[in-house]
Amino acid sequence: VRVCPIENAKDLAKKAPYSKEISFCHMVEEVGEVGTCLNNEVTKRKELSEPLRNECVDVINCALELFFMDGGTIEEFYDVIEKKQGKWKQNLERLNGN
Repeated sequence: VRVCPIENAKDLAKKAPYSKEISFCHMVEEVGEVGTCLNNEVTKRKELSEPLRNECVDVINCALELFFMDGGTIEEFYDVIEKKQGKWKQNLERLNGN
């Protein structure tokens, strides 16, 4: 049985022994690793320990941790993401000339 990753992120955020600022620093580090993966696709300079997709999930985990550390709820998360994805869709439609 799979556990809902959003529910799991909420539970993990409660256990974090550090501040939101430290969590943010972790997220920035993970964004840097995403950048390294993208750069490496062009330069092929080094063997990476994880692929781009995995690093993207690390960024998502950090962002969820911050959201829940800031007092967000699962219901609020779904409300906000639906609204944000609606805006994202409109922007993409505009960019694609739809």
